[in-house]
Amino acid sequence: MLIDIQGTSRKKTSLIRQVIEYMMQQLKLTNIFIDVEVSNLFVNEKAYGFCSCQNTNEFLIELDKTLNVQELIETICHEMIHVKQYATGELVEKGKKILYKNCLYESSCDSSPWEKEAYEKEIYYADAFVSDSSVMW
Repeated sequence: MLIDIQGTSRKKTSLIRQVIEYMMQQLKLTNIFIDVEVSNLFVNEKAYGFCSCQNTNEFLIELDKTLNVQELIETICHEMIHVKQYATGELVEKGKKILYKNCLYESSCDSSPWEKEAYEKEIYYADAFVSDSSVMW
């Protein structure tokens, strides 16, 4: 597992790394490389986080730099669900179309099934991380 984090403070870098490592353990992900870029994502894209598959085991997670600690944890958990979806082959981008669990979709939106899964699980994992964590932010 390799995690490279750019664009934020040491304190947030530490938190981001801890949440990603926790999620990788919870989701049983191995041999995964994750690049994290923290930027003005919301200003530019009107989103708090994005996940993209760079190749079979390398992923890019983009995070908005204005997120508070709880939002940051939840957003990382959400994006890590997408990492799992990509890594297991549940979610595959085919040009502008998306293949999710062997069903082809024309586009992505918040109501798409892969987003529903991520939204449903982000709070569970975020709460579990906070409960299991002995560090206070």
